[in-house]
Amino acid sequence: MINLTPNSFLYLLKETNPDTVAILDTESVYLGRPRFRSLFLAYGSSRRAFSKVKPVIVLGGNYLKGRNKSFLFMASTNDSNNQQFPLAIAIVERETSQTWQWFIFNLRTIYPDTTDLTIVSSMSQLIYQSLDTLYGIPGLLGLLQQASKAYTVPEFRHCFKAIRSKNSHCAEFLKALGFQRWSMAYSKGDRFNIHSSEVYDLRPMLKQDTIMNLLNFYHWHKTLIPCEHCLSAAKHLGISPLLMVGNIYSTDQWLQTYCETVSALPYIAHNNFPMEVNASKLMPPRNRPIVGRRKRCYLARRIEGNSQDHIPEGFYPYSLGGPPSICSRCRDEGHTAVTCFTHLRCCRCPAL
Repeated sequence: MINLTPNSFLYLLKETNPDTVAILDTESVYLGRPRFRSLFLAYGSSRRAFSKVKPVIVLGGNYLKGRNKSFLFMASTNDSNNQQFPLAIAIVERETSQTWQWFIFNLRTIYPDTTDLTIVSSMSQLIYQSLDTLYGIPGLLGLLQQASKAYTVPEFRHCFKAIRSKNSHCAEFLKALGFQRWSMAYSKGDRFNIHSSEVYDLRPMLKQDTIMNLLNFYHWHKTLIPCEHCLSAAKHLGISPLLMVGNIYSTDQWLQTYCETVSALPYIAHNNFPMEVNASKLMPPRNRPIVGRRKRCYLARRIEGNSQDHIPEGFYPYSLGGPPSICSRCRDEGHTAVTCFTHLRCCRCPAL
């Protein structure tokens, strides 16, 4: 098990854990020896349990500690108890727009896109470009802006027809929303380019019980967690509070999420692997030089005073560690000529 090659290890992992996806990307170098480039891994238990968790995928990443400075991609979600549930990981040479697209493309093939799927990320420029390339529809945003700013109805219909040809779901959503609410051609009033009202603060006027109860109802309808008003009404009507909570937060849903297991790898001799499994070892990724000036963590310290008694025992003027410093003035250890207070005898004076 310890001396397994990467291909044989991934072969055993997929054999012992069904539906596991492991994609290893290599490149050929000198004398045909392969070099590691990237690895994508998603366990079958995570794929089968994705239907039991919240339809949210959180994307993130961080650098790995080492001389190669590789990058780790992560995709996770939250279970019924709001705890992290891993979905997939990937290790790449560096963080670029191409590597993010490769990771999100493999992620989309495993977890297909649905109407209720939400992707949450730090919205860095690389992630945004990758999501826009894979999930976005080119030209849809520009057509929507043209349709909203069209002054005549024929011009609006021409833009809206192009929107329908690109994405019919978006066209139906805009139609159900109402053209007069977002289109200038169907607007019944005049436009004065005023989009905010920061002069008057109307928030104290909205703090009424009836409005707040209505907002609490909408909050329960969206979050599937009842508020105190809903619980009081359910208790008055004789309804169990457990029926008010969404099924995604139930105990049965949480138990079904973790009913899948990850099997350990068995012991198989090297000569028992199939012929299609490449038994060659991989070379590590390329070492990328560190850009910029090297960090030096030394700091010279000066002891105040004019007596050697003020110098603490074992004091080193530099924080780099290693052997103690040797003074070039008195040839003693533990300090330098800058902090040396030893009275040296003149060579012309008689010996004391």
